[in-house]
Amino acid sequence: MSVQRLRNLLEAEEKGYLAEIELQEENIEGRQNNMRVRAKQLREKREEARRKLVAEKREQQFREDGSLKDSAVVHKNG
Repeated sequence: MSVQRLRNLLEAEEKGYLAEIELQEENIEGRQNNMRVRAKQLREKREEARRKLVAEKREQQFREDGSLKDSAVVHKNG
């Protein structure tokens, strides 16, 4: 084999290697971006569940406070 042919093979191999590294970096960035999006979705879902629970507890407290007042009126009149 001639030196030039070996040089060309080495150059082609190096270009392929660099392209593969670049592709892996893009894949890593893509995975990181996907994880960020998923984390945001999970935070939003958790916050929505928390807000729903707070609303339910406030409704429950409102109903319990109202029923306690009603029972107090019954006991006063009774």
